[in-house]
Amino acid sequence: MKWLNYLLITGVAAAFGFFIYAATTNAPGADSQKPAANPAIPVALPQLENTESDVSVVVQPANIAKGASEWIFEVSMDTHAVALDADMAQSSVLIAGGREYRALRFDGDPPGGHHRGGKLIFAPVTPYPAEFSLTILNVGGAKRTFTWKTK
Repeated sequence: MKWLNYLLITGVAAAFGFFIYAATTNAPGADSQKPAANPAIPVALPQLENTESDVSVVVQPANIAKGASEWIFEVSMDTHAVALDADMAQSSVLIAGGREYRALRFDGDPPGGHHRGGKLIFAPVTPYPAEFSLTILNVGGAKRTFTWKTK
């Protein structure tokens, strides 16, 4: 009887080990996962805030990585003084290397209200700049410029 228990426990342990091995390695003949030829290199930059004209505007670069297909900025706006009704894509410009880039779109809350947020999306900047600025116009009647250094 002890011999049968020993055999049963050994079989269960072997099966468990096989399943763990199979789950953590590629099967023979399967394609292994290879990194992309030009992976996006992430860049962490600080969140910046502007509080002019009774409106708080906070901007966080979310994806401005080297090699990224789009540059994304998370924007949040709060006020109790005015309606936040600006067309964010039309009111935003990215300036880098002496060139201006218009926003492709704003994915977020629709115009209106006192609290609004979303993502400003731009085409990627090439060559990758040492410094860039995001200017947002017409939010509470103020021109707001946020500047980051990447190097």
